[in-house]
Amino acid sequence: MPSIDLTHLVTREADFSGRGVVGGRNGDDDAGVEPVDDDRVDRPALLLPGQMGPTYPDALRDEAPDGVVVVRFVIDTAGRVETPSLSVMRATHQQFADAVRAALDRLVYSPAQVDGHSVRVRMMQRFEFHLASR
Repeated sequence: MPSIDLTHLVTREADFSGRGVVGGRNGDDDAGVEPVDDDRVDRPALLLPGQMGPTYPDALRDEAPDGVVVVRFVIDTAGRVETPSLSVMRATHQQFADAVRAALDRLVYSPAQVDGHSVRVRMMQRFEFHLASR
């Protein structure tokens, strides 16, 4: 049996950087890492409980229309929405879209994961607005 050189490193720290893999990391800065689509993650990003979502716009309360807003955005590895990535795909009224934008600035998600590592994820979400019967 050959002797084993215990002074020779078998692995290097760079071998575990995540560079070159789906959802991999680029050092401590996530900005240069392309987000993963939400259908390619092992664990999706989920809104953390106990947070207040978008509020019904005061200016629309007299008319009381129902509303729908569909947005696409990126959630970073800390679970925060990357505001520049926010795109309104559909909105039944601009004020509903504005309410969603304001809410997403403060909402926190559990980060999406691939192979046990938090990744930036691109996702779509639908928000509905309804006033309770008077």
